[in-house]
Amino acid sequence: MNDMGGLENFSVEDQGGVDQAALELLRERMRQSQAQAKTDQKKEAKQKKKETNLAQVLIALLKKEQSGLIKVVTQALNVNIPAYFIIDILALRFEALRREIGLEFTTTTEHPTPEADSKSLVPANFADSTLPLKVRVEVDIWLNFLIEEAKREPVKLLETSRHHSEPKQANTAIKSLIGYVMQDYLQLQHVDFIGQNVLSFASNFSDSLVDYLSDFIAHQKHLA
Repeated sequence: MNDMGGLENFSVEDQGGVDQAALELLRERMRQSQAQAKTDQKKEAKQKKKETNLAQVLIALLKKEQSGLIKVVTQALNVNIPAYFIIDILALRFEALRREIGLEFTTTTEHPTPEADSKSLVPANFADSTLPLKVRVEVDIWLNFLIEEAKREPVKLLETSRHHSEPKQANTAIKSLIGYVMQDYLQLQHVDFIGQNVLSFASNFSDSLVDYLSDFIAHQKHLA
């Protein structure tokens, strides 16, 4: 059984005011992230740019007082999920980020066909859901994009995104972030949804991603 681990606390329907403690923690984590970026000479230029974009997005979020999203982003930073992957997750919600990272949502009505090794990670019932076709296509593209991006730093992402006591499951941080962003996106698309169903979907996908990364890393070691 998947551990939902407090995911219900991050519904877009219950944002309330800005949590000052969360904001301060967010600022501190961003200072640490920026300091690390300056000292790490091995970082690729593209990744540095993504981290800069993340800081800019978070500043914008602070101004808009989206406390719920601030909390889940802070939580992801707190467990050291790679900044580039946080950006990739947020890209579903922010068109400006999609332009920066080269994620394009097709305008065709055809459903995209993901790679064979990643197709199983997207729940089978997703394509058959009652969501509008446009939403299904865009979310499917985004999910498969996350799978491909996960291969960039598979070891670090696996270490920071899996549950500390249940290594075959994802932790609350990544589940909450993906679940919250999906809910926010659906609201923007004016789609009715049940929050717990979205969070459950995000939980299942996150668990599958952790399992996929474990197999991917083992396969890479076997090839070495």
